[in-house]
Formats: sequence, C-alpha cells, structure tokens
Amino acid sequence: MYPCLRADAAYGDASPSDLLATRAVLPMEAKNVYMCKLDLKKIAAARSTFAELRAGPKKDTLVLPRRGWSFHVERPPWKSDIRWVSSADAPSFAFFRNAFAELRVAEIFAHLGPMVLLSGYFVVRRCCRKSKFHADFTDTGDRAFTLMTPLADVAALPDCHLLCELPPAEECAAPEVRQHRYALGEAIVFGDDFVHATQTGEAPRDLVFLCFRFGHAKMTAAQWRSAEYYISEQCPIYQTPSGVLQTGR
Repeated sequence: MYPCLRADAAYGDASPSDLLATRAVLPMEAKNVYMCKLDLKKIAAARSTFAELRAGPKKDTLVLPRRGWSFHVERPPWKSDIRWVSSADAPSFAFFRNAFAELRVAEIFAHLGPMVLLSGYFVVRRCCRKSKFHADFTDTGDRAFTLMTPLADVAALPDCHLLCELPPAEECAAPEVRQHRYALGEAIVFGDDFVHATQTGEAPRDLVFLCFRFGHAKMTAAQWRSAEYYISEQCPIYQTPSGVLQTGR
C-alpha cells in the first residue's frame, strides 16, 4: 500500500460551503500541489454532458447531437486504455470554458494571479497495466496548472487513483511515492515539475474525470511556449492566456 498524499488537517475540518465561500486552497505535501472543493451540482452537470456523448462520423470523434458539439479523442501510447476527450470545435470548447467559470476555478486560485482556461478534457479510463510517471508542465514559472476531479464516486476503489512522486528527503535517496485518492466534489491541482502517474489496476467500469489546464493570464512568451508545447500535443483546440482560440494540429 502507498501512503496517502494529504492536505493540511484544517482542510478536513471545513465544510464544502465554507471552502467555496472563503476560496480556501491548501497546499499539500508536494511542490505546487493544491486541493479544493467543487460544487457537486456543477460536477453532476458535467457528468450528464459526458453521458450524452455518442460516436462521431469520423474515427476518434464523439458528438453531442442535441448541441451540435464535436469532441476529439486522443489515445496516448501508454499501457492503459486512457482517453483524453477534448473539444474539436469552438462550441464544444465553450462548454469547458463555461464549466471552468461555473466551478469558479479562477476565483479559487485568484491568490496565484488572474487565471484563465487553456484547455479542457474529459479523461476516461478503466484499466492501467503500467504507471507512466511524468510531469505535465515544466519551465512555466509556476504559472500553468492541471486540475483533475472525478465525475462519480470512486472512494470504494482500492487502486486506479493517482500516484505522486515526492522529492527525496535526503540526497541520493529514491523519490517517495504516495497515493492521492480521488474524491467526488474535490479536485487536485498541480503545476510545474509535479511527477505523477495513474495507479495500476482495473475498475469495474469506465472512470470519467473532468480536467482543466489553466494558467496565469500574464505569463511571459517563454512561459507560454513551454505550456503550449504540452497542451497542443493533447488536443486540436486550446486557448492562449489572452483568450484567443488556437488550432494545435
């Protein structure tokens, strides 16, 4: 068993409404890692949207016919069935932009500066045979972040959560690996150089997460180039810190 990555003790003592009202975000025992509560009604709305998605006319596309939205499905060459379901057009990108606003992410992280959505995804997976440790961002000056939150209750699962590498306490020692257990209505947010991976295991059904990449509206050109390199590899449409939609491929 892996030890759990935990937030400050005070986090567990506050109610979700208190945390939302005070925009409380507490750093965990790792660099650039935070946890925050999210509105369960808004999470349920995102879950309903995902449940409406159907196979599209082209390979690796999903559509929501009622809205006329199109989504792109990216499958990385990992030992996992993970899929990144991102917007494939401006209307579907607006869905993620609206969800980002309704969940008040920019407000919650306002203490780090003016935050804007860069890209949005549904992350879907059931099975992971080998954990692929990686960092989402480097060299952004701590100005780009990933938010992950489950769209259903996964508390009963012993595995299939998130593994996190903490820097070793002593020089030449191996990094310490801890488990972050996902919880409904709670998000984990992490930035530069945070090494993490999906925990191995197989769930009884597809697990669906809402994921945002967001960052400081005034990051430098060099910081944005570093963030954009990663973001553009995962989705066909994303947004610059100034709010301009870009086509990545």
